Formats: sequence, C-alpha cells, structure tokens
Amino acid sequence: MSNVTRSAERLAVRLTKGALVAVLAGGLTATAAVARTATVAESNPGESASTLVASGRAAEAGATGGGTGGVSSSATHSARTVAAARTAVVDVAADAVEVARAAQSTGKATDVDTAQLTKLKAATVKLEALVEKARTTPVTAAPRKQAAASRSASRLAPEPGSSSEPADRSTSAASDAAAATPDAAASAPVAPDVAPRAPEVDGPLTSAAESAQVFSLDLSPSAAAAAGSGRPDSVDDLVVPAVTGPEDATTEQLRDAVEDVVAITASVEHSAEVHKKADEAAERRAAAQRAAWKRSLQGYPNGQVPASALCRPSFDAHALLRCDAAQGLEKLNTAYRAQFGRNVELTDSYRSYAGQVSCRARKGSLCAVPGTSNHGSGVAVDFAGGIQTFGSRQHQWMVDHAAAFGWHHPAWAQAGGGKPEAWHWEYAG
Repeated sequence: MSNVTRSAERLAVRLTKGALVAVLAGGLTATAAVARTATVAESNPGESASTLVASGRAAEAGATGGGTGGVSSSATHSARTVAAARTAVVDVAADAVEVARAAQSTGKATDVDTAQLTKLKAATVKLEALVEKARTTPVTAAPRKQAAASRSASRLAPEPGSSSEPADRSTSAASDAAAATPDAAASAPVAPDVAPRAPEVDGPLTSAAESAQVFSLDLSPSAAAAAGSGRPDSVDDLVVPAVTGPEDATTEQLRDAVEDVVAITASVEHSAEVHKKADEAAERRAAAQRAAWKRSLQGYPNGQVPASALCRPSFDAHALLRCDAAQGLEKLNTAYRAQFGRNVELTDSYRSYAGQVSCRARKGSLCAVPGTSNHGSGVAVDFAGGIQTFGSRQHQWMVDHAAAFGWHHPAWAQAGGGKPEAWHWEYAG
C-alpha cells in the first residue's frame, strides 16, 4: 500500500463545538418563542387565535435576530461552519508545508530525482501563498457551493404578494393583531419577508462569552507556531480534514493545494527511503570489502607483500597501497583536487623490505628499522606538492580534512613530535 493511499485512508475531521452550540441555540430560541405564545394565551383568554399566532411569530423573529437590521441565527451558524472549515484546512496546510520542506532536504541528501524535487518545491511555494491568503482573506458566510441552499433556508416568510394559504393566514393574523391591540401592534417587531444575508466576517465569529465554547479563528503565523509544537515528521502523520459542510472558495483552493503537496511529498519521501536503503546496503558491502582487504595482508611479513595483493590509486600509476588505503586516498584526492585544482603528489608509498634497507642506508634515522616501517604494510605515504611543508595551505588542508578519508598525521611526525615529518601520513581506516 502506498503512502498516498494510507494518507487518504487516514482522513479525519477536526471538529469544534461551534456547530453544536449554534444548533442548540436555534432550538432554545424556538422553544422560548412557543413558551411566550402560550403565556399570552393564558393571560389573555379573550384574544383571537390569529392575534396569538402573530404575537408568537413576532417574538420568534425578534429572538432570532430576524428583525430589521439583525442577522439570522442560521446565517451565523453557516458563517461559523465555513470559518471552522477554514481554520482546520489552514492548520493542516501549515503542517504540510513543513513536511514538504523536510522531504526536499531529505530528497537532496539521498539524490532523489531533480524533477521530483522541483515539482515539490513549486507545489510548496503555491501552498505557502494560499496559506497566507487564507490567513488574510475574510471568511465569507455564504459558501460558494451551497450559497443558494443557504439563502433558501434563511427565508423566514413568503415573498410579498404570494397567494399561498400560509401567506394569507400570516397577513390575516397580523391584521387581526393590529386591530385588536393597535398600540402593541405598532411597537411589536414584524418578521421581514426575507432574512438579510450574513455579512463577511473578518476575524472570530463569536462573542467574548461564546469564545470559550465555540472556537478561535486566530489564523496568524504566531498562533500557528504556538499551536505547532507537535508538528508531523512525515506525510503519513498529516490529518487532512474531510469536507463535512459548506466551504468558501478560498478554503477549497487551499484544500486542493494541500492534496497536491501531500501526494508529491509522499512520492518524494518514498523515493528518498528507497535511495537511503540502497545507500545503506552499499555502505555495508563497502565496509565488508574494506575489512576483507585489511585481513588480506595479515599473512604477509612487513615488506614482503606481493604487488598482486596491493592496489594502485588511479592518479598515480607508480604508487602501491593496501586496497582499503588506496580507496581512501582516492576519495581524499578528489576533495583535494576540488580545492587546489590538481592531484596530491606522492614521493613514496609501499616500501618493500629491500627498499627499507636501502632507505635506512641512505637517510639513516629518517627511515625506520627495516621490517618495522608502516610503508612495508602498505598503509603509509610521503607527500610533496606543498603538503611536505608545515604551515603551508596544502598541509593545513590535510590537517583539517584528511581524517574524513581515514588518513592521519601520526603524533611523532607532527611539528613538535619526536621526529617531525610533515610529509608522512598513515591510513588508519
């Protein structure tokens, strides 16, 4: 099963209490309106039925904000639902950006295909821009996909001039109420024909009293950082909220961009894992080979190793070394050439027993006692080309970098050592 499939199966919805609070509030409002109507009936037994109905409807319209200049509870609920969806998608989008950046770094380190990384970078840049847009664009109460349905549901009374029976009864009830109690009718709120559309909301959609029960819409980067202490490490850890209600155009664009980044990130992470495992397997094989090369010379006396058991570095056809030492020198030379534009220079490498005798005869104590030199084991070289001089740029480069390739300057050969030899370096593996 691919990472993308697992991510799709793990979709979840980050819910808040806002929707439930809005539904309960609407139900309580309707109940209160009915209770007020019943109270009027008990205290005014002589009133007509139409008067009581009109009073109940007026009370309900006033309680729900349906009066002139108010916003219906259904519209507010819709706005909160849209805003909650925006909040949830912005949250996971910020996580997706961090995961994508990490995947790019891992991909570069493991030599993932450049085209894959370029595609992921472009998708991440796009997602970052949309996250910023979502944080600064006001939440629209009428969502793009469900605007018509929301407007239809918010209608509190038939349009003027309708000949339907409910409209006739409503008109008659209002007239009867005005005739029976002129003063009350003049002051009582009248339900409008169509509820006003909810305005755009720029910021939290709740009052201070409600905020503890509903949700916060603080989409600022600082708020996201404060809430992001548990950032996911992989695309498998991302929880993309499912669509469960109305969403505005900005949220839908952001959702689409998140899905693209998640899919591409999953592909890059998979490729990086494949490359990483391949690199680890190759390193295990190389380590085993180096160990075998080291063992291969253990049966030979110092200075008596046949040339067939040794290896030559590619940049110097005259040098001979134990094969793992030659491999380390190859890597060192590549880095040295990148820095200085030329290969390292060697004056000596493997030294046979006869060669050790000759060196001792010519240079005295500068050469080890025959049969004890590290040159005779194929793990020592003498450098030239500037490395042989203490304080030179080339020698300092060796001091700073040679150990990364397994080569070391023995303490006795360092400046201030027992027998200073800037040119003599040994392979320690």
